[in-house]
Amino acid sequence: MSSEPNESETTNGLQTVHPSSFKVGSWKSADPEQERAFIGYYLPRLRMLMLARLEAHADVDAQVQQVLLDSLRALRKGQLRIADKLTHFVLGIARIHLNQHNHLEKSTDTGAKPVGELPELSQAKAKAEETRQMGMAEKAIQCLDPVDLQILTLTLVEGVKSVNLARRLSLSPDTVRQRKLRAAKRIEESFSAQLEEAAEQTPTDEKPRACNGEPAQELGLAYLEGVLRGDDLERFEDHTFDCALCHKEVSSLIAVREKLRHQAAQAAVTKTKSKSIWPLLAAAVVLVLLLVAAFVGWQRHSANANKAGGESPAQAYPLPSEEHAQSGAAALAQMADLSLPVYIAPAPTKEKVNLHFLRGMNAYNSGDCDKADKELSLVLPPSPHSNTANFYDAVCLLHMSKSDDAFAKLSLVIAEGETPEKESALYELAQVELTRNHLPQAHNVLVQIIALDGEHEARARVEDAKLLPLITPKN
Repeated sequence: MSSEPNESETTNGLQTVHPSSFKVGSWKSADPEQERAFIGYYLPRLRMLMLARLEAHADVDAQVQQVLLDSLRALRKGQLRIADKLTHFVLGIARIHLNQHNHLEKSTDTGAKPVGELPELSQAKAKAEETRQMGMAEKAIQCLDPVDLQILTLTLVEGVKSVNLARRLSLSPDTVRQRKLRAAKRIEESFSAQLEEAAEQTPTDEKPRACNGEPAQELGLAYLEGVLRGDDLERFEDHTFDCALCHKEVSSLIAVREKLRHQAAQAAVTKTKSKSIWPLLAAAVVLVLLLVAAFVGWQRHSANANKAGGESPAQAYPLPSEEHAQSGAAALAQMADLSLPVYIAPAPTKEKVNLHFLRGMNAYNSGDCDKADKELSLVLPPSPHSNTANFYDAVCLLHMSKSDDAFAKLSLVIAEGETPEKESALYELAQVELTRNHLPQAHNVLVQIIALDGEHEARARVEDAKLLPLITPKN
Protein backbone atom coordinates (compact mmCIF):
# COMPACT_ATOMS: atom_id res chain seq x y z
CA MET A 1 0.00 0.00 0.00
CA SER A 2 2.50 2.03 -0.09
CA SER A 3 3.55 4.24 -2.82
CA GLU A 4 0.32 6.24 -2.91
CA PRO A 5 -0.09 9.25 -0.69
CA ASN A 6 -2.09 8.80 2.48
CA GLU A 7 -5.07 11.02 1.64
CA SER A 8 -7.56 12.68 3.98
CA GLU A 9 -10.68 14.76 3.34
CA THR A 10 -10.50 18.47 4.20
CA THR A 11 -13.35 20.84 5.02
CA ASN A 12 -13.46 22.26 1.51
CA GLY A 13 -14.02 18.86 -0.04
CA LEU A 14 -10.61 18.58 -1.69
CA GLN A 15 -8.41 15.58 -1.08
CA THR A 16 -5.07 16.56 0.32
CA VAL A 17 -1.90 15.15 1.77
CA HIS A 18 1.14 16.75 3.37
CA PRO A 19 3.84 17.58 0.77
CA SER A 20 6.44 15.53 2.63
CA SER A 21 4.65 12.41 1.30
CA PHE A 22 5.23 13.40 -2.33
CA LYS A 23 8.03 11.71 -4.26
CA VAL A 24 10.26 13.92 -6.37
CA GLY A 25 10.77 11.38 -9.14
CA SER A 26 7.07 10.64 -9.59
CA TRP A 27 6.19 14.11 -10.91
CA LYS A 28 7.58 13.33 -14.35
CA SER A 29 5.12 10.48 -14.76
CA ALA A 30 2.23 12.91 -14.08
CA ASP A 31 0.63 10.67 -11.44
CA PRO A 32 -3.03 11.90 -11.36
CA GLU A 33 -3.54 10.97 -7.70
CA GLN A 34 -0.45 12.80 -6.54
CA GLU A 35 -1.28 15.86 -8.61
CA ARG A 36 -4.82 15.83 -7.25
CA ALA A 37 -3.43 15.76 -3.70
CA PHE A 38 -0.99 18.54 -4.61
CA ILE A 39 -3.84 20.77 -5.81
CA GLY A 40 -5.97 19.92 -2.78
CA TYR A 41 -3.18 20.99 -0.43
CA TYR A 42 -1.99 24.16 -2.16
CA LEU A 43 -5.22 25.55 -3.62
CA PRO A 44 -6.64 26.95 -0.33
CA ARG A 45 -3.19 28.23 0.67
CA LEU A 46 -2.72 30.01 -2.63
CA ARG A 47 -6.21 31.53 -2.32
CA MET A 48 -5.31 32.81 1.14
CA LEU A 49 -2.08 34.31 -0.24
CA MET A 50 -3.78 35.99 -3.21
CA LEU A 51 -6.68 37.33 -1.15
CA ALA A 52 -4.22 38.84 1.31
CA ARG A 53 -1.85 40.33 -1.29
CA LEU A 54 -4.01 41.34 -4.26
CA GLU A 55 -6.13 44.48 -4.18
CA ALA A 56 -8.31 43.39 -7.11
CA HIS A 57 -10.13 40.27 -5.97
CA ALA A 58 -11.28 39.64 -9.53
CA ASP A 59 -7.70 38.56 -10.26
CA VAL A 60 -7.53 35.97 -7.47
CA ASP A 61 -9.04 32.97 -9.27
CA ALA A 62 -6.95 33.46 -12.41
CA GLN A 63 -3.74 33.88 -10.42
CA VAL A 64 -4.34 30.78 -8.28
CA GLN A 65 -5.14 28.70 -11.37
CA GLN A 66 -2.03 29.91 -13.17
CA VAL A 67 0.29 29.26 -10.21
CA LEU A 68 -1.05 25.70 -9.90
CA LEU A 69 -0.55 25.11 -13.64
CA ASP A 70 2.95 26.58 -13.71
CA SER A 71 3.95 24.64 -10.60
CA LEU A 72 2.81 21.31 -12.01
CA ARG A 73 4.46 21.99 -15.34
CA ALA A 74 7.74 22.86 -13.62
CA LEU A 75 7.51 19.72 -11.46
CA ARG A 76 6.94 17.57 -14.53
CA LYS A 77 10.06 19.03 -16.08
CA GLY A 78 12.04 17.91 -13.05
CA GLN A 79 12.86 21.43 -11.83
CA LEU A 80 12.38 20.45 -8.17
CA ARG A 81 15.42 18.54 -6.91
CA ILE A 82 14.79 18.42 -3.14
CA ALA A 83 11.41 17.17 -1.89
CA ASP A 84 11.57 19.22 1.34
CA LYS A 85 11.71 22.43 -0.72
CA LEU A 86 8.32 21.92 -2.42
CA THR A 87 6.53 24.61 -0.42
CA HIS A 88 9.31 27.14 -1.13
CA PHE A 89 9.15 26.07 -4.77
CA VAL A 90 5.41 26.80 -5.04
CA LEU A 91 5.72 30.01 -3.02
CA GLY A 92 8.50 31.21 -5.30
CA ILE A 93 6.29 30.77 -8.37
CA ALA A 94 3.39 32.47 -6.58
CA ARG A 95 5.55 35.47 -5.65
CA ILE A 96 6.67 35.87 -9.25
CA HIS A 97 3.02 36.05 -10.28
CA LEU A 98 2.24 38.49 -7.48
CA ASN A 99 5.07 40.82 -8.48
CA GLN A 100 4.23 40.74 -12.17
CA HIS A 101 0.51 39.95 -12.33
CA ASN A 102 -0.35 43.22 -14.09
CA HIS A 103 2.16 42.52 -16.85
CA LEU A 104 2.38 38.75 -16.97
CA GLU A 105 0.99 37.22 -20.15
CA LYS A 106 -0.69 33.85 -20.15
CA SER A 107 1.70 31.00 -20.82
CA THR A 108 1.84 29.79 -24.42
CA ASP A 109 3.88 26.69 -23.60
CA THR A 110 2.13 23.91 -25.51
CA GLY A 111 4.86 21.35 -24.85
CA ALA A 112 3.70 20.67 -21.32
CA LYS A 113 1.23 17.88 -20.81
CA PRO A 114 -2.30 19.28 -20.15
CA VAL A 115 -3.38 19.08 -16.53
CA GLY A 116 -6.79 17.44 -16.58
CA GLU A 117 -7.36 17.64 -12.83
CA LEU A 118 -7.54 21.43 -12.65
CA PRO A 119 -11.02 21.82 -14.17
CA GLU A 120 -12.31 19.08 -11.87
CA LEU A 121 -10.66 20.65 -8.85
CA SER A 122 -11.72 24.16 -9.80
CA GLN A 123 -11.99 26.70 -7.02
CA ALA A 124 -15.74 26.30 -6.55
CA LYS A 125 -15.33 24.15 -3.44
CA ALA A 126 -12.73 26.45 -1.92
CA LYS A 127 -15.01 29.42 -2.57
CA ALA A 128 -17.91 27.57 -0.96
CA GLU A 129 -15.75 27.18 2.14
CA GLU A 130 -15.05 30.92 2.09
CA THR A 131 -18.78 31.63 1.91
CA ARG A 132 -19.28 29.48 4.99
CA GLN A 133 -16.50 31.35 6.74
CA MET A 134 -18.25 34.63 5.97
CA GLY A 135 -21.19 33.41 8.06
CA MET A 136 -18.83 32.51 10.88
CA ALA A 137 -17.15 35.90 10.52
CA GLU A 138 -20.47 37.67 11.15
CA LYS A 139 -20.79 35.92 14.52
CA ALA A 140 -17.16 36.65 15.34
CA ILE A 141 -17.69 40.35 14.66
CA GLN A 142 -20.60 40.41 17.12
CA CYS A 143 -18.24 39.16 19.85
CA LEU A 144 -15.81 42.05 19.47
CA ASP A 145 -15.53 45.00 21.82
CA PRO A 146 -16.94 48.17 20.13
CA VAL A 147 -13.59 49.95 20.21
CA ASP A 148 -11.78 46.86 18.85
CA LEU A 149 -14.37 46.60 16.09
CA GLN A 150 -13.86 50.27 15.22
CA ILE A 151 -10.10 49.71 15.04
CA LEU A 152 -10.54 46.65 12.80
CA THR A 153 -12.94 48.48 10.49
CA LEU A 154 -10.64 51.47 10.10
CA THR A 155 -7.69 49.12 9.52
CA LEU A 156 -9.17 46.53 7.18
CA VAL A 157 -11.87 48.53 5.37
CA GLU A 158 -10.55 52.09 5.25
CA GLY A 159 -6.86 51.14 5.24
CA VAL A 160 -5.90 53.56 8.03
CA LYS A 161 -2.33 52.89 9.19
CA SER A 162 -1.57 52.32 12.87
CA VAL A 163 0.10 55.70 13.46
CA ASN A 164 -2.81 57.62 11.97
CA LEU A 165 -5.24 55.29 13.70
CA ALA A 166 -3.76 56.07 17.11
CA ARG A 167 -3.98 59.80 16.40
CA ARG A 168 -7.51 59.54 15.05
CA LEU A 169 -8.83 57.64 18.09
CA SER A 170 -6.66 59.51 20.60
CA LEU A 171 -4.99 56.27 21.70
CA SER A 172 -1.33 55.43 22.08
CA PRO A 173 0.22 53.26 19.32
CA ASP A 174 0.89 50.59 21.94
CA THR A 175 -2.79 50.53 22.95
CA VAL A 176 -3.82 50.17 19.31
CA ARG A 177 -1.38 47.27 18.91
CA GLN A 178 -2.67 45.54 22.03
CA ARG A 179 -6.28 45.94 20.93
CA LYS A 180 -5.46 44.48 17.51
CA LEU A 181 -3.87 41.46 19.16
CA ARG A 182 -6.92 41.04 21.40
CA ALA A 183 -9.28 41.31 18.43
CA ALA A 184 -7.34 38.67 16.47
CA LYS A 185 -7.44 36.36 19.50
CA ARG A 186 -11.20 36.78 19.95
CA ILE A 187 -11.81 36.12 16.26
CA GLU A 188 -9.82 32.88 16.46
CA GLU A 189 -11.69 31.84 19.62
CA SER A 190 -15.06 32.55 17.99
CA PHE A 191 -14.22 30.50 14.88
CA SER A 192 -12.95 27.62 17.01
CA ALA A 193 -16.06 27.70 19.19
CA GLN A 194 -18.33 27.67 16.15
CA LEU A 195 -16.50 24.70 14.64
CA GLU A 196 -16.69 22.89 17.95
CA GLU A 197 -20.39 23.66 18.26
CA ALA A 198 -20.95 22.24 14.79
CA ALA A 199 -19.17 19.08 16.02
CA GLU A 200 -16.70 19.30 13.17
CA GLN A 201 -13.62 17.18 13.56
CA THR A 202 -11.46 18.36 10.70
CA PRO A 203 -8.69 15.91 9.89
CA THR A 204 -5.39 17.71 9.85
CA ASP A 205 -3.40 17.64 6.63
CA GLU A 206 -0.28 18.64 8.54
CA LYS A 207 2.36 16.72 10.35
CA PRO A 208 2.50 17.74 14.00
CA ARG A 209 4.48 20.89 14.66
CA ALA A 210 5.13 23.00 17.73
CA CYS A 211 2.91 26.01 16.94
CA ASN A 212 0.06 27.38 19.01
CA GLY A 213 -1.11 29.91 16.42
CA GLU A 214 0.66 32.91 17.96
CA PRO A 215 2.47 33.95 14.74
CA ALA A 216 -0.87 34.43 12.96
CA GLN A 217 -2.44 36.20 15.94
CA GLU A 218 0.50 38.59 16.32
CA LEU A 219 1.23 39.27 12.64
CA GLY A 220 -1.95 38.29 10.79
CA LEU A 221 -3.45 41.79 10.77
CA ALA A 222 -0.11 43.35 9.88
CA TYR A 223 0.09 40.89 6.97
CA LEU A 224 -3.35 41.91 5.67
CA GLU A 225 -2.47 45.59 6.12
CA GLY A 226 0.58 45.12 3.91
CA VAL A 227 2.89 46.25 6.71
CA LEU A 228 5.18 43.20 6.55
CA ARG A 229 8.04 43.66 4.12
CA GLY A 230 11.06 41.80 2.80
CA ASP A 231 12.35 38.92 4.90
CA ASP A 232 9.59 39.35 7.51
CA LEU A 233 6.94 38.91 4.82
CA GLU A 234 8.62 35.83 3.33
CA ARG A 235 9.16 34.20 6.73
CA PHE A 236 5.50 34.74 7.66
CA GLU A 237 4.23 33.31 4.37
CA ASP A 238 6.64 30.38 4.57
CA HIS A 239 5.27 29.58 8.03
CA THR A 240 1.55 30.00 7.28
CA PHE A 241 1.89 27.89 4.14
CA ASP A 242 3.22 25.01 6.22
CA CYS A 243 1.25 25.47 9.44
CA ALA A 244 -2.38 24.37 9.43
CA LEU A 245 -3.28 26.36 12.54
CA CYS A 246 -1.82 29.68 11.37
CA HIS A 247 -3.27 29.15 7.90
CA LYS A 248 -6.69 28.69 9.49
CA GLU A 249 -6.33 31.83 11.61
CA VAL A 250 -5.21 34.04 8.72
CA SER A 251 -8.12 32.69 6.67
CA SER A 252 -10.44 33.64 9.55
CA LEU A 253 -9.07 37.19 9.56
CA ILE A 254 -9.56 37.40 5.79
CA ALA A 255 -13.18 36.26 6.22
CA VAL A 256 -13.75 38.97 8.85
CA ARG A 257 -12.17 41.56 6.57
CA GLU A 258 -14.41 40.56 3.66
CA LYS A 259 -17.49 40.63 5.91
CA LEU A 260 -16.63 44.12 7.20
CA ARG A 261 -16.08 45.33 3.64
CA HIS A 262 -19.41 43.83 2.59
CA GLN A 263 -21.19 45.53 5.48
CA ALA A 264 -19.53 48.85 4.66
CA ALA A 265 -20.58 48.54 1.01
CA GLN A 266 -24.18 47.77 2.01
CA ALA A 267 -24.21 50.74 4.39
CA ALA A 268 -22.92 53.01 1.62
CA VAL A 269 -25.67 51.85 -0.76
CA THR A 270 -28.34 52.37 1.91
CA LYS A 271 -26.97 55.81 2.69
CA THR A 272 -27.01 56.77 -0.99
CA LYS A 273 -30.63 55.65 -1.36
CA SER A 274 -31.60 57.52 1.78
CA LYS A 275 -29.96 60.67 0.47
CA SER A 276 -31.83 60.43 -2.82
CA ILE A 277 -35.19 59.93 -1.12
CA TRP A 278 -34.70 62.36 1.77
CA PRO A 279 -34.97 65.66 -0.18
CA LEU A 280 -38.39 64.64 -1.51
CA LEU A 281 -39.60 63.53 1.91
CA ALA A 282 -38.20 66.63 3.56
CA ALA A 283 -39.85 68.89 1.01
CA ALA A 284 -43.17 67.14 1.54
CA VAL A 285 -42.91 67.42 5.31
CA VAL A 286 -41.98 71.10 5.14
CA LEU A 287 -44.91 71.80 2.83
CA VAL A 288 -47.35 70.04 5.15
CA LEU A 289 -45.98 71.90 8.19
CA LEU A 290 -46.25 75.23 6.40
CA LEU A 291 -49.84 74.55 5.47
CA VAL A 292 -50.72 73.48 9.00
CA ALA A 293 -48.93 76.47 10.49
CA ALA A 294 -50.67 78.84 8.11
CA PHE A 295 -54.06 77.36 8.92
CA VAL A 296 -53.49 77.45 12.71
CA GLY A 297 -52.11 80.98 12.46
CA TRP A 298 -55.12 82.15 10.50
CA GLN A 299 -57.46 80.65 13.10
CA ARG A 300 -55.59 82.34 15.98
CA HIS A 301 -55.49 85.65 14.17
CA SER A 302 -59.20 85.51 13.51
CA ALA A 303 -59.99 84.60 17.13
CA ASN A 304 -57.77 87.35 18.56
CA ALA A 305 -59.16 89.90 16.15
CA ASN A 306 -62.71 89.03 17.19
CA LYS A 307 -61.86 89.30 20.91
CA ALA A 308 -59.73 92.43 20.90
CA GLY A 309 -61.39 94.28 18.10
CA GLY A 310 -58.48 93.61 15.80
CA GLU A 311 -54.84 93.60 16.81
CA SER A 312 -51.74 94.18 14.76
CA PRO A 313 -49.91 91.22 13.25
CA ALA A 314 -47.04 91.81 15.65
CA GLN A 315 -49.40 91.38 18.58
CA ALA A 316 -51.14 88.38 17.05
CA TYR A 317 -47.90 86.52 16.39
CA PRO A 318 -45.45 87.13 19.27
CA LEU A 319 -41.76 86.38 18.63
CA PRO A 320 -40.36 83.08 19.97
CA SER A 321 -38.87 83.26 23.42
CA GLU A 322 -35.08 83.32 23.81
CA GLU A 323 -35.21 79.90 25.46
CA HIS A 324 -37.17 78.44 22.56
CA ALA A 325 -34.82 79.94 20.01
CA GLN A 326 -31.75 78.40 21.63
CA SER A 327 -30.08 76.14 19.10
CA GLY A 328 -29.41 72.47 19.61
CA ALA A 329 -25.72 73.18 19.15
CA ALA A 330 -25.60 75.54 22.13
CA ALA A 331 -27.53 73.02 24.19
CA LEU A 332 -24.88 70.43 23.40
CA ALA A 333 -22.09 72.78 24.40
CA GLN A 334 -23.77 73.19 27.78
CA MET A 335 -23.39 69.44 28.35
CA ALA A 336 -19.60 69.84 28.60
CA ASP A 337 -18.09 69.56 32.06
CA LEU A 338 -15.96 72.72 32.37
CA SER A 339 -15.09 72.36 36.04
CA LEU A 340 -11.38 72.55 36.84
CA PRO A 341 -9.93 69.23 38.04
CA VAL A 342 -8.37 69.40 41.48
CA TYR A 343 -4.58 69.44 41.51
CA ILE A 344 -2.87 67.89 44.52
CA ALA A 345 0.85 68.59 44.65
CA PRO A 346 2.97 65.45 45.09
CA ALA A 347 5.04 64.94 48.20
CA PRO A 348 8.28 66.94 48.15
CA THR A 349 11.32 65.15 46.74
CA LYS A 350 14.97 65.96 46.22
CA GLU A 351 14.22 66.54 42.54
CA LYS A 352 14.29 70.22 41.56
CA VAL A 353 10.85 71.54 40.60
CA ASN A 354 10.54 73.63 37.45
CA LEU A 355 9.91 77.24 38.51
CA HIS A 356 7.38 77.92 35.74
CA PHE A 357 5.51 74.76 36.68
CA LEU A 358 5.41 75.80 40.35
CA ARG A 359 4.12 79.29 39.52
CA GLY A 360 1.62 77.94 36.98
CA MET A 361 0.10 75.40 39.38
CA ASN A 362 -0.12 78.00 42.16
CA ALA A 363 -2.05 80.23 39.76
CA TYR A 364 -4.19 77.27 38.71
CA ASN A 365 -5.14 76.44 42.29
CA SER A 366 -6.04 80.11 42.77
CA GLY A 367 -8.39 79.95 39.78
CA ASP A 368 -6.24 82.31 37.67
CA CYS A 369 -6.29 80.38 34.38
CA ASP A 370 -4.81 83.22 32.36
CA LYS A 371 -1.66 83.41 34.49
CA ALA A 372 -1.50 79.59 34.74
CA ASP A 373 -1.57 79.31 30.96
CA LYS A 374 1.31 81.79 30.56
CA GLU A 375 3.50 79.94 33.06
CA LEU A 376 2.63 76.35 32.14
CA SER A 377 3.19 76.95 28.43
CA LEU A 378 6.86 77.62 29.32
CA VAL A 379 7.33 74.13 30.83
CA LEU A 380 8.90 72.25 27.93
CA PRO A 381 10.60 68.85 27.50
CA PRO A 382 12.85 67.42 28.78
CA SER A 383 11.34 68.71 32.01
CA PRO A 384 9.69 65.80 33.89
CA HIS A 385 6.74 68.15 34.57
CA SER A 386 6.02 68.93 30.89
CA ASN A 387 3.26 66.35 30.44
CA THR A 388 1.44 67.40 33.62
CA ALA A 389 1.88 71.05 32.63
CA ASN A 390 0.37 70.37 29.20
CA PHE A 391 -2.65 68.71 30.80
CA TYR A 392 -3.48 71.50 33.24
CA ASP A 393 -2.69 74.14 30.63
CA ALA A 394 -5.21 72.42 28.31
CA VAL A 395 -7.82 72.51 31.09
CA CYS A 396 -7.21 76.24 31.53
CA LEU A 397 -7.46 76.86 27.79
CA LEU A 398 -10.77 74.98 27.67
CA HIS A 399 -12.02 77.01 30.64
CA MET A 400 -11.09 80.17 28.72
CA SER A 401 -13.09 78.95 25.66
CA LYS A 402 -9.93 78.30 23.59
CA SER A 403 -11.07 74.85 22.55
CA ASP A 404 -8.74 74.45 19.54
CA ASP A 405 -5.66 75.22 21.65
CA ALA A 406 -6.94 72.88 24.37
CA PHE A 407 -7.40 70.12 21.79
CA ALA A 408 -3.79 70.51 20.61
CA LYS A 409 -2.40 70.35 24.16
CA LEU A 410 -4.51 67.32 25.12
CA SER A 411 -3.39 65.53 21.96
CA LEU A 412 0.21 65.95 23.10
CA VAL A 413 -0.63 64.46 26.50
CA ILE A 414 -2.44 61.47 24.97
CA ALA A 415 0.39 60.89 22.50
CA GLU A 416 2.75 60.31 25.44
CA GLY A 417 1.07 56.93 25.96
CA GLU A 418 0.26 55.27 29.27
CA THR A 419 0.86 58.20 31.63
CA PRO A 420 -1.05 59.10 34.84
CA GLU A 421 -2.70 61.95 32.93
CA LYS A 422 -3.95 59.89 29.98
CA GLU A 423 -7.47 58.97 31.14
CA SER A 424 -8.11 62.47 32.47
CA ALA A 425 -6.83 63.90 29.18
CA LEU A 426 -9.28 61.73 27.25
CA TYR A 427 -12.13 62.93 29.47
CA GLU A 428 -11.18 66.57 28.92
CA LEU A 429 -10.85 65.87 25.18
CA ALA A 430 -14.47 64.67 25.17
CA GLN A 431 -15.45 67.97 26.81
CA VAL A 432 -13.54 69.86 24.10
CA GLU A 433 -15.42 67.98 21.39
CA LEU A 434 -18.72 68.80 23.10
CA THR A 435 -17.89 72.51 23.23
CA ARG A 436 -17.03 72.34 19.52
CA ASN A 437 -20.32 70.49 18.87
CA HIS A 438 -18.52 67.49 17.38
CA LEU A 439 -21.00 64.82 18.45
CA PRO A 440 -19.55 61.67 16.82
CA GLN A 441 -16.03 62.57 17.95
CA ALA A 442 -17.20 63.17 21.52
CA HIS A 443 -19.02 59.84 21.49
CA ASN A 444 -15.92 58.01 20.20
CA VAL A 445 -13.75 59.44 22.98
CA LEU A 446 -16.36 58.65 25.65
CA VAL A 447 -16.47 55.04 24.41
CA GLN A 448 -12.70 54.83 24.84
CA ILE A 449 -12.95 56.14 28.40
CA ILE A 450 -15.65 53.61 29.25
CA ALA A 451 -13.46 50.83 27.83
CA LEU A 452 -10.59 51.87 30.11
CA ASP A 453 -12.81 51.14 33.14
CA GLY A 454 -11.08 53.79 35.24
CA GLU A 455 -12.02 56.67 37.51
CA HIS A 456 -13.83 58.61 34.76
CA GLU A 457 -15.94 55.68 33.52
CA ALA A 458 -19.10 56.60 35.46
CA ARG A 459 -19.09 60.24 34.31
CA ALA A 460 -18.34 59.16 30.73
CA ARG A 461 -21.33 56.78 30.78
CA VAL A 462 -23.66 59.53 32.01
CA GLU A 463 -22.49 61.94 29.32
CA ASP A 464 -22.64 59.33 26.58
CA ALA A 465 -26.19 58.38 27.60
CA LYS A 466 -27.24 62.01 27.14
CA LEU A 467 -25.32 62.33 23.90
CA LEU A 468 -26.48 59.20 22.06
CA PRO A 469 -30.14 60.30 21.55
CA LEU A 470 -28.86 63.49 19.90
CA ILE A 471 -26.79 61.65 17.31
CA THR A 472 -28.81 61.01 14.17
CA PRO A 473 -28.26 57.43 13.01
CA LYS A 474 -26.50 57.26 9.66
CA ASN A 475 -28.21 54.55 7.68
